[in-house]
Amino acid sequence: MSLLLLLAYPLVSHFSVMTGYPVWSVMYLLGIFGVFFIKAIVTRKHYLALIMACVLIVGVALVLQEQSKVIMYLPPIMINLGLLYIFGRSLERDQVPLITRYAEIIDGTLNQEIKRYTKRVTIAWTILFLIMLIESIGLALFASEEIWSLFTNFINYGVVILMFIAEYLYRKTVYPNLPKRSFFQFLSLIVNIRPSQLRT
Repeated sequence: MSLLLLLAYPLVSHFSVMTGYPVWSVMYLLGIFGVFFIKAIVTRKHYLALIMACVLIVGVALVLQEQSKVIMYLPPIMINLGLLYIFGRSLERDQVPLITRYAEIIDGTLNQEIKRYTKRVTIAWTILFLIMLIESIGLALFASEEIWSLFTNFINYGVVILMFIAEYLYRKTVYPNLPKRSFFQFLSLIVNIRPSQLRT
């Protein structure tokens, strides 16, 4: 249920902007945090519950101060910042590049050529998230709400999907000896990897 709520957020956000009621997307977002807060309480994840409670308090305070647009602009910025940190940190000298780690989980031991390739792919994703972070901040500061919503709720996700497809097709063409998988099989393998498996 939580995943469905998150997946629906871009649609809700864009609809609320286009209808002139951006506060709706803010209330929806706070509702999602409320769901996560309840789940954290039920599962006794007290630290996470405390974080969610703080987010809800700050969010409600901003709404009451008629600063709800601040909350509306934050999700794409925080998502891209988080992904930039995760991908970028994995490129540090003592770390395994994130895409390399995914490839190791899926295919086992990799040769040096594939390791170099997966590191380059990790760098490419890091650059993409940096560009989208700068774009999200720039649009929030200088663009209309409609343009901001079009990019952050639709175009950016389309770019990520195209990046997945382009990388899959490139790898399939340049490295034909790798295990044969359809794009959806490839995507399924990635989605089923748990975050705990990525720790080295």
